[in-house]
Formats: sequence, C-alpha cells, structure tokens
Amino acid sequence: MTEINFPPEGIYKKPTVGKRDSEHIILWMLANNNQCQWAHFKQDPLNFTDSTLSKYLNLLLGNKFIDRFDRGKYKITNEGLTRFHEISSTHGEIKRLNHPPKVITRRRNYEDWILWMVYNNSICKWSNFLEPPLAINQSSLSKKINLLLDKELVIRENKEYSITNAGKIEYSKMLKNYDLDRQSILNEESKRIDEITRKTIKFFTDYKVDDENVQFRYLETILELDYDRVKTMLTNETDFEKIILYLMLNHPDQFPNNISLKEFANKYGIKQSKLEYFVDEIVDNHIYPIKFFTLNPSAEIIYYFQEYGKVESMLRT
Repeated sequence: MTEINFPPEGIYKKPTVGKRDSEHIILWMLANNNQCQWAHFKQDPLNFTDSTLSKYLNLLLGNKFIDRFDRGKYKITNEGLTRFHEISSTHGEIKRLNHPPKVITRRRNYEDWILWMVYNNSICKWSNFLEPPLAINQSSLSKKINLLLDKELVIRENKEYSITNAGKIEYSKMLKNYDLDRQSILNEESKRIDEITRKTIKFFTDYKVDDENVQFRYLETILELDYDRVKTMLTNETDFEKIILYLMLNHPDQFPNNISLKEFANKYGIKQSKLEYFVDEIVDNHIYPIKFFTLNPSAEIIYYFQEYGKVESMLRT
C-alpha cells in the first residue's frame, strides 16, 4: 500500500481565530501525493467532515484545479499546482524544489538541466537556476533559456518559467541520452501520457466519442501532435482536439462511414473554415513531422491515414 504524505501541523491545524484553509489542505495533499482517495481526507490528522470535503472538492473540480479520474480518487492538475503555489506563498510556505540527479548534472548540458527543472517543478524562477546546487552562471543561463524559449520548449510568464507540451516531448527524448534505468524513463514518459490521457477521456465524454477504434487512433495521434505548435493561431485547444477527431472519424477503417467538413462543423461546434484550414495545414502542408495521406473514393468523400500505418503498408504491397 502506498504511504500517504500528510501536511505539517501548521497547515491542517485549526487556528485559534477563524477557520483552517480547506482548499490549501486538499491541494497540498494532491500536490504531494500521486493521487488521493476520499478516505484519506477523512482520516487523522485531517478529519474532514463529509459536507466540508464535498464542498471543497466540488469547488476545486469546478475550477479545474483537480481531476476525479475514478470514483473517489483525485489528482491535481497543472492549474491546480499553480493555485497551490499561489496559496502556499500567501501562507509563507517555502516551496522545496526538485533538482536533477547527478547522472544529469554530471554533464554540463545546461539545456537539459533547465528542461529537467521546469518539467519536475511546475514553475521556476530565474534565481532557481543561479542558486546551488545548479549554480549556472548568468551568461550561460541567459543563452540557454533564450534557446529553449526560441524552440518553444519553455515559456516565460511574469518572470517565471514553465514547460510547454513540446518541451515535455523533448524532455522524454532527453532522458534517453542518460544512463538512467529503463524504469525511470518509463515512469517519466508515463507521467506525460497520463496527463494527456486524462484530458482525452474528458474530451471523449464531453463529445460522446464511444467508438473504441476511434478512441485508440485519436489517443495514439494526439500523443504525437503538439498543440503548442499551432497555439498562436488556434487559441482554443478544444478546437484542436476536434480537428484531430475529424481526421480520426475519416480514417479508412471507418469505411463506409464518413463525415463531411460541414456536417462535422455543425455537429461539434467548430467553424467550417477553421476546420478546413487546419486540416489542410496538417495534411497538405505537413506542419507536423507525421505525414498524412488521403484516399478519395469519390469527389465528396476523403479518408485520411498516417505514414507507416497499416493502410500505407497495404497500399505499398
């Protein structure tokens, strides 16, 4: 059984005047454990009542600070981590940073150090890289941070740095360059997959995507297509997810079923012009490394499939 971390007494103990901060306690629990169950909040030393626990969990769920991934089981989201750090700073709690292991810092590849830091800490400040144990000098830090910003692997907001989806993909690749045990690499990659999978399940639920073949192809594709690449032009991530869904619904495996641009746009609430434009960008202009091909059984029907997939193999034979 996994041991659960509980907050220090100063966080969960009821103050002499006023109420304890239930939101802070719940977020602390979820930020410091991989997941928590309803029962964990009910037991000593927290002892939440059902009504209080229900109230604050629903509040946090509504604000998308936490995610209920199974009955009575909760995880914190990226937004929740940001909120947790905001609350912690007002409570005077000092956030303890995670630093890269020696197997990584042994090589003076500062880009890898920075990527590791922003992946394993929700946000980092400039000073976090200057201070021991990293102690990167100012000029090297400036050069490497700017490189990562230019590559859109890291973003800077309010003088704080965080990792992008593209950065998470690069981080997974980077780990393979080091003498880490295979399980460590798999664990890190599974974190990224788990985050995307949870978002995908919500998307399937919201838009009633029930076909398991479509679900599988969608998840397989969304893991390789980075939303950050089109974020400046396509500000709504849900629209991006809908565009990928359109391609998956028009895979040759769906034959004879097919959905037109107009029909899809009306059904899923996306502008047809936007859908058509980004399908062209992905399929014809190859804005992603993954190549898509088309099959046109008639002038009105188009099917899409990926390079190196089963359909391409069949067509090559």
